[in-house]
This record gives sequence, C-alpha cells and structure tokens, in this order.
Amino acid sequence: MWTEESETRRMATPPSPSNDKTEPSIPKFGSLGSWLLLVPLSFLILPCPCEPSSNDGAASVAAGGIQLRKENAISMEKERLTIGVKRVEVEYEFLNETDKDITTEVAFPIPPYQCEPFARNAPFEDFSVSVDGSEMKYQTSLRALLKGQDKTKLLTDAGISVGSIDIDIGKCYEPINGSEFSRLSSSIQEDLKQARLFDQDGNPQWAVEKIYHWNMTFPAQKIVHVRHEYAPVVGQAQIWKDYFGPIKRTLQGKEEQKRDPHPKEVVEGFTQVLRNACAGLPVVRDLESRHEPMVVVFWVDYVLTTANTWKTPIKNFTLVVDTTNPWDKELITTKFCWNGPVRKLDATHFIVEMKDFRPDKELSVFFLR
Repeated sequence: MWTEESETRRMATPPSPSNDKTEPSIPKFGSLGSWLLLVPLSFLILPCPCEPSSNDGAASVAAGGIQLRKENAISMEKERLTIGVKRVEVEYEFLNETDKDITTEVAFPIPPYQCEPFARNAPFEDFSVSVDGSEMKYQTSLRALLKGQDKTKLLTDAGISVGSIDIDIGKCYEPINGSEFSRLSSSIQEDLKQARLFDQDGNPQWAVEKIYHWNMTFPAQKIVHVRHEYAPVVGQAQIWKDYFGPIKRTLQGKEEQKRDPHPKEVVEGFTQVLRNACAGLPVVRDLESRHEPMVVVFWVDYVLTTANTWKTPIKNFTLVVDTTNPWDKELITTKFCWNGPVRKLDATHFIVEMKDFRPDKELSVFFLR
C-alpha cells in the first residue's frame, strides 16, 4: 500500500453534510435517505429520501468507463484514466484481434439518479466521446425506476417524460406552474401518487436510469483510439471538529462512550469514508491539528470494473490523479488506495502504471483542501 505525506490511498463510498451547526453534516449511511446538505462542486447529487442511489448514503455518483456486451475478441491495449475534482478523462486503445471487422454496441451507463433539491444539473450531461479523433454521436435511453421496478410505461402513458426532472433538476421539489404533472387531471395525478411515482406534494419520486450508447466498428487487426470525458459528480462532506474524538475512537476499535451526543451512524459514516480512502488516524490527527471549526473533504468515485466487459487484462493501464486546485492557489491533499507503486509526477499529479491489469474493485479518490 502506497503512502506519502500529502497524497494517496483507497477506494470509497463516502458521506455528505448538513450546514446546520446544531446537527452534524453527514448522512445516515446505509439508509434510504439522508438528512444532509451538500454544496456542489461541478454539480452534486444528494441521496433522496425516496429511492436509494446507486451508492446509497454517498453524495458522489460513481461512473466508470465505456463498456459493451461481453466481447472476447476486442482487447483493451491501453487505458489512461485521469481523475480530478473538475474533470474525468479516459483514453483507450482497442484492438480487434480477429481477421474480420466487428460492429457492436458500446455504452456509457449512468447510475440511477433522482430529483435533488441542491443539484445544479442532471449528472454527466456534458459527456462526450470521440473515436480516432472524431466526435461520436450517441443515443440516449431512459428508464424510470421505483424500488428497482421499471415504471417507464406508467409515466409515459400518463404524459410524463422520464427525463423531465433533468430540465431543472435542482428545482423539481418546488411547485412549478406549467410542469407536466400540474397539467394532468386530478384523477391521473391521484393515480400517480397512489403508484408512489409522486408524493402528496407532487414531487417526483422515481430514479432515472440513463444510458448513452452508440454503434462502433472495430476493423480487423487494427487499433482504435477512443476518448471520453465528463465533469464528475463530486461528493462533499463537512466534518465538525468535535467529531474528531469519536472518529478516532471508532478507528481504534474503542467502544462508544456513554452519553456520547454524536449520533453513532454519523460517526460511523465519517469513519467509513476515511477507511475507504485509506485515510486513518494520521489523517484525522492532521485535520484536528488545523484547529478549524470545520473541515471539508471531497471525493470522486470511479467504476474500474467496467473494463472487464472487454477482453482482459488491460495490457497497459495508467491512472493519473490531478490535484490541481480549481478554486485558489492552496494545495490539495489526495488519498486513495492502490496495491502497487504510486509515483509523484509533480506538485499536483500522481501516477500509477500497471501491466496486465484486471480491476476487481472500484476506486474512490479523496481530496482535502
């Protein structure tokens, strides 16, 4: 496991905060919802009290690379993944190892998301993909999910578009005159409420499953260069200084103190974030030494295992973590786990290089201002 003073460590599924000082700023982990308030970076998705997100209890939305139906004839010769708080960029080289051209559908699946009061945009709206330097046009498929069940037809038959929450996702909990729901007859509105697709106030309750997909031809015995990029959905958590003591005790495996005013699930949630990022007691002590009333941490999740839909292993894999600060000149610390050497390229970049890489877990990169 790699360690160095202001850098890296392991995969995560972190939490999120409220900005009321009387209540700590982290969600109820493992529950359907959360009572937190998160401030967006590029844009932010909060777990909604109705339907769990793909990583329930976390504010970030974990996307991954492009994938296809299992295809054993197309190998991933190279993958270069760059992760920062403002941008995720992925570059690939694919090789069709057969003597015939292969045309297949390739997809970029987005984890289900919902109407979120504090979100700026629907996730991954700026996704772009190019093949051999030319922009690739793609199609978008949408489904409405409620507790894992497909409710698309029920919504569309009523005249509600599945992606209607994308139009102004941050305001979809406000009564908006002229919305699709408001134009429905009272009987249809009641039917949709009974189906739990809307709550009693007319707020949408379904999750949107979105997939960008396109057809690609991989010429026989030729390398194809593919690149895609997007602004990540960045998780954020605020940790009040009085939580450091309980967090340290939890990391050390000590029992909870009697009459501890700090909610157990909040302490455990913070602790799990740190563990997932391999940021243990030394990091907590460093945060504590800053004597700030509150510290803010960020994370970006990435689904590495989508690469396994191609012929594995990835022959040449490179991970670059970019700690460039998009807000000011203050240095950003990063932590993530990696079972192998990590090199520091310069003041703001760290690099991992691996041969014959078979990802078997996901990645969460932890950033600290």
